[in-house]
Amino acid sequence: MHSFHRFFEQICARFQSVSAICVCMIALVCSSSYAQNTSLNADDLNFSIQRVAIIDIGDVLRQSDAVGKVRALLDSKRTEIQQEFAVKERELFEREKSLKSQKSILSEEAYRSQVAVFQADVAEVQKQIQATRQSLDNAFRDMQDQIRQIAVDLVTEYSQANDIDLVLNRQSALIFRNQLDISSVILEKLNERTQNARFELDQKQSN
Repeated sequence: MHSFHRFFEQICARFQSVSAICVCMIALVCSSSYAQNTSLNADDLNFSIQRVAIIDIGDVLRQSDAVGKVRALLDSKRTEIQQEFAVKERELFEREKSLKSQKSILSEEAYRSQVAVFQADVAEVQKQIQATRQSLDNAFRDMQDQIRQIAVDLVTEYSQANDIDLVLNRQSALIFRNQLDISSVILEKLNERTQNARFELDQKQSN
């Protein structure tokens, strides 16, 4: 019984020794990890923002001469297409009247066949109208994206020339001084950059 007690005490002593070593190792690992994290955080935070600017890019695009020209081109194209489809609609209306007038002289089978053909033609014209409208909308968005990219390039050039570290969109800033707003400057530069640009609506049928 005493020998078992001594054996148990020896096991406990060894366990305490091993536990102490483990604790020391864990402490060393944690200390090393903390040092590494502290070093990484210090490196990550090694920057400073000296100058900030604000821009309302959406308002710049809306007021730009380039977007105004593209919008006028879009309206003109829509009017032209509406006139073309108005002619087709009148033709379909006349065909419908003619078909109704022939109902009494055509066999039921022949009349149904003519109605089916007419309805298919109507559906095709409606499909063309929808596809053309979608195509124009897509073309307008593409042109807007191109003009927007020009505006972004101008912001980049202006920032580099004036040592601006950060440019925020106006919607992302809650409070700022009006002197930080460069919207009017970029608008003026955008109008100058696109003054002689030629705009064409490249209609692409959507899939």
